[in-house]
Amino acid sequence: MPPGPVYSGVTTGPPVRQPRRPTVHISIGRIEIRAQQPEPAKPPRTNGSRRDVLELDDYLRTRKGG
Repeated sequence: MPPGPVYSGVTTGPPVRQPRRPTVHISIGRIEIRAQQPEPAKPPRTNGSRRDVLELDDYLRTRKGG
């Protein structure tokens, strides 16, 4: 059997150009996320609640008996 061809790693002829891949640039900017807080629940107001409050002067008068 005759010896096979010997490859030296050197090629002859013009170099084969690999197709150029497109360059992709990706940039992620600033992302802002804001949560809206619900308004705090207010206690229900009753119409006569102000009249039920005893003023300090009235309290002191009742304590003195007059």
